[in-house]
Amino acid sequence: MKIRQFINAYWQQLLLLLMAVAVFCFWGYAHPEKVVAREAFQMFLWNGDYFADRMAVPGGFARYCGEFLVQFFKFITFGAAIYALLFTSIMWFSWVLLKRALPTFNQTVLLVLSFLPSVFLWYLACNMDVATTLQVAVFLALALMLALPEKRFMNLICSLVMIPVGYWLIGPAVILLAFYHLRWLRDKGSRMRTVLESTAMILLLASSVIVSSKFVPYSLEELAKGVDYVMVQRNKYGTDEEMKYDYLLRLRNWEKIVDMSYKEEPKSQACRNVVLLAKYYTKRCSDDELKLSLQHPNRVLTSGVAAMMMSDHYLHMGFTNMSQRAAFEVM
Repeated sequence: MKIRQFINAYWQQLLLLLMAVAVFCFWGYAHPEKVVAREAFQMFLWNGDYFADRMAVPGGFARYCGEFLVQFFKFITFGAAIYALLFTSIMWFSWVLLKRALPTFNQTVLLVLSFLPSVFLWYLACNMDVATTLQVAVFLALALMLALPEKRFMNLICSLVMIPVGYWLIGPAVILLAFYHLRWLRDKGSRMRTVLESTAMILLLASSVIVSSKFVPYSLEELAKGVDYVMVQRNKYGTDEEMKYDYLLRLRNWEKIVDMSYKEEPKSQACRNVVLLAKYYTKRCSDDELKLSLQHPNRVLTSGVAAMMMSDHYLHMGFTNMSQRAAFEVM
């Protein structure tokens, strides 16, 4: 009975906890290779020039914060915990904002709806071409919405100020403020006014995008989509298969590499070379068979992850120059 009473009293908090645990387990145990790969492809610098370089571009603050968080992805537990905290916070913010916007609506339905933004961003995070900047930008946009005053006139003034400033800080995700203003449609006597005000906010954001294109070396399309929301160089990371083999190579889990190759033949040549190395360490192939992985070094460097794998692979074999060459290909 006490357990049931506890669940009835705290079921909303328990759902949040369940969300956090699910996100943590997904990134920490189901796909740790993607957490590691994100960190491997960036270099965060703790100096003023790096910060100024980011802040000189629209959305630069969100990008800086995203890269700051990704540097901790080197430790999978930290990366999974950061993702759990980020997505759970977005879910919580969404729920609070929905309750403010629709105070008479069914609260349980609103709680279920609040999961949708987090789940969608979680899905996008599985795509390595989508940067962590996007999730951070949405988080910051929701935080700005929570900070808006309750009185309508002051709310409007603050929104009009926040949109151009917010665009420069977090990018086009600030458009959420304009959509949030539509909550005043619940006032039947001022619906036309609400639509006009929200339209004015969207036009103000469009003007901010156009004006910023005159000062930064990015196309209007890139600025509208969000600088660094999506990688300019698509598919530079490599395939999911390559990331899994690269992760196991980092751990030197030779048995798991060999077992995985038996279950499904690797498609990537870099992965096949890593399998040869694993078989060599587990005494399942000879020196001559291992040397087959030295053939066609240019053809095997098909992606960033493949190049990183081959850099480690050549280093294991004692070919330092070839290892450095592969590392240079990554950079």
